[in-house]
Amino acid sequence: MALGAATIGVVLVGCGNSVAGTAFDGRSKFEAAKEECAPGSGYIEVLDDGKGLRMQSEGQEEVGASYEDIVCVLVELDMPQTVAARMDHTRALDGTLEATWDGIRATWSYHPDSGMSVILEHD
Repeated sequence: MALGAATIGVVLVGCGNSVAGTAFDGRSKFEAAKEECAPGSGYIEVLDDGKGLRMQSEGQEEVGASYEDIVCVLVELDMPQTVAARMDHTRALDGTLEATWDGIRATWSYHPDSGMSVILEHD
């Protein structure tokens, strides 16, 4: 299991401070979400002048961003619970999966040793 749908579901229900569709002070929504959730993390990285975002979680054998930071970013970007459930049930055998919502395209993969890799782009 990757992120934990129950955890994501609880956080999604309790979140009312989303940045999706909004830029703050000229920042993209990806830049705003990173700044809100993980400003010092080198494992959550804004790409292409704010047009993309890369996140790498911790795994059993690799260091990375905490699941809490990744969930926070996804909540800030208004990720639907259906996408959270798909991420939660991703297995290493599934390869790279994708979903879209609100103009965001997400691709992700998971392996217990290396964690979850997520790339977000404007659709």
